[in-house]
Amino acid sequence: MANQSFETIIHLAGEQPLPIYIGMMQFDCQRHVIAVTEKTRVVGETLKLVAEKRGVHVELLDVPAYDTEAAQKAFAARLERNKAGAAAMNLTGGTKPMFSAGYQACFRSNVPMYYVETTCRELHWLGESHRKEALRPAMNSVRTFVELAGCRLNTAVGEHMASSLEGNNELLDACWTSREAIGRWQSSLSRLGYNQHPGVPFKSDWNGKGMKFFAELQGPPTYAGTLRIGKVEKRDAPWMDLAGFITGGWFELFAYRHLLALKQADRIRDIVLNATVEIVDNTNENTMQLQEFDVAFTDGFLLTIVECKAGAVDQDHVQKLENLTQRFGGHFGHGLLVSVFPLKDEAALRIEGSRHVGAIVAGAVPAEPGNYLEVRSGEILGAQLRRRPQR
Repeated sequence: MANQSFETIIHLAGEQPLPIYIGMMQFDCQRHVIAVTEKTRVVGETLKLVAEKRGVHVELLDVPAYDTEAAQKAFAARLERNKAGAAAMNLTGGTKPMFSAGYQACFRSNVPMYYVETTCRELHWLGESHRKEALRPAMNSVRTFVELAGCRLNTAVGEHMASSLEGNNELLDACWTSREAIGRWQSSLSRLGYNQHPGVPFKSDWNGKGMKFFAELQGPPTYAGTLRIGKVEKRDAPWMDLAGFITGGWFELFAYRHLLALKQADRIRDIVLNATVEIVDNTNENTMQLQEFDVAFTDGFLLTIVECKAGAVDQDHVQKLENLTQRFGGHFGHGLLVSVFPLKDEAALRIEGSRHVGAIVAGAVPAEPGNYLEVRSGEILGAQLRRRPQR
């Protein structure tokens, strides 16, 4: 049935747009009708905007939220406009009276109806021929998740960072090998504030137990940067965010490189690096930065937001990741904290009790790229949880 095409599909808009959008993308159908109430009209308008960017026609149908009889008449009238066998209805969202009205209208008109079961990733066909089938992967872009949340994704900085990945594998490996010394150097640069102000000229050297480190960023007009870790050296111009690279940017690229291998193997559909989530003010066309994704990817179902920590991790970092996951992924969201070092007890316990966030830490980070897809919420891969001794 999943390969069947329809002329029109009617959807019941609920408070969450993602299950509706996924239900829209299950079939070959270029015309969708979203039944909205006064409360859910904004959800319908967002779905319409996102779907029409992808060439899908969407119209909104006003339906009363709690008047079953009136809602049934509205559905029946809309279904009559389609030839026999050319329509279907998605009963995933909406109020209970809307569900009842849609069910009755479809049953009387012999119209197929279905429900998107988010937990099991199943599509349930309702009515006399009740059956289940697996959902098709429908979320091929991280951007779609963000747009369905009513925001915009700016990937310009991350795309520039990603373009510098080629040829820097030796440098990233050197950073990982020397991660403890870089962690101490990072603290020194952070205290001076260089990491907060890209483009500020500086010179710094560090001696980490026999391994020497050196960095220099020149001022205008070239903003030429030099980074030396032992015998490995990189020079670039401009390198405005050299301090940012030392104080954590290297680890974002290190994690991104693992995920890029998964994309090249077709195990994930889309990946973004260092992307900014923005809210657009349509009245004056200004934008306001809301959040930032270190790395985010989708496998066609889930939005996984990866928080990369090259320094200390506390409970606030876990809370931030949980909030991001819920806001932009909902039932289809997963948070993954990736840390250079083992977690302290408080942060580890917080993750163990989380329903939305898992972690990969220390030596498990470079072990196997597939771990990024396998770690579940509440799981910490790579370290034993250190319990506080009882007094």
